[in-house]
Amino acid sequence: MAVLAGGNKALSVGWMTILAITSAVIAPASLYLLLPWVAGYQAMTVDAVYRMMGTLIGIQLLPLGVGLGIRYFRPGMADRILGPSLRLGKVLNVAAIVLVLAAYYDLLLEVRLKGLIGMILLLMVSLAAGWFLGGRGVENRKTLALTTSLRNVGVGLVIATDAFGARLP
Repeated sequence: MAVLAGGNKALSVGWMTILAITSAVIAPASLYLLLPWVAGYQAMTVDAVYRMMGTLIGIQLLPLGVGLGIRYFRPGMADRILGPSLRLGKVLNVAAIVLVLAAYYDLLLEVRLKGLIGMILLLMVSLAAGWFLGGRGVENRKTLALTTSLRNVGVGLVIATDAFGARLP
């Protein structure tokens, strides 16, 4: 997304790597501290240590590591599969959005106003933090703003799946 918006590709990959690694630790810790406040009196449990960290590692760190390994050890092959991989990535992103909306439609309708406001605030704070901490160039600011804000969407999906998955029909 950062590249599509005119951001810095190398910086985007670097930040995604750093954020993927740190969120495997920070997201479960934050969830443990914030879940009682957000859930109120509703009983909720999330297996933050094994299931959530395993999911983050399996769906984010492992593919990222494989991609970086291919780029490092087989740069010619990486160049050849770049175009098809970008197209596949776009299709998979659209499919993921459609599947999440279809699978969680009823649950999304149950989100309380406090939760919706919290999600919007997280997005806005992430965008603003990325923009203001992104350095001097607009290209770098776009990269960090999009990387930090979109990164939270993926972590949010993992948390939502883990916390609410049992409620699905």
